Amino acid sequence: MKIGNTETEKEKTGRPYSGVWKHFDRGEPKGDGHWEGTYQYYASIIDEAITLAFVMTGIPFHVISNPFFVNALKILNPSYNVPSREVLSGWLLDNQIAKVNDKVDKIIEFATDITIGLDGWTAPDGSSIWNFVLLTPS
Repeated sequence: MKIGNTETEKEKTGRPYSGVWKHFDRGEPKGDGHWEGTYQYYASIIDEAITLAFVMTGIPFHVISNPFFVNALKILNPSYNVPSREVLSGWLLDNQIAKVNDKVDKIIEFATDITIGLDGWTAPDGSSIWNFVLLTPS
């Protein structure tokens, strides 16, 4: 039976699913018709924290699928669905970039004085790399 199902039909060992399950991701069965569940809001908080940890510490994205890393996350929250490397480096990273860009846009919008710093160099393959830094008093 599907998690979000609100039918009154009972499973053999438990109550029917109620509408509250549409807010949870069902995890492992605990027996007697009970299941572990992660509130979807918490899953998004964990996803964001993991994404920031990987980006800010330079952890390679492939580590997310390492069995020891997955096990550590499962110990902390058994019903958490660990994202794949593709998801981590895809839409989760894109979401964080969008948040940073929004914050930068707001800072620039209300800044009274902005200094632009520029640094450029040549990569080993001969391509040019430019880095622009905006400095504000705050």
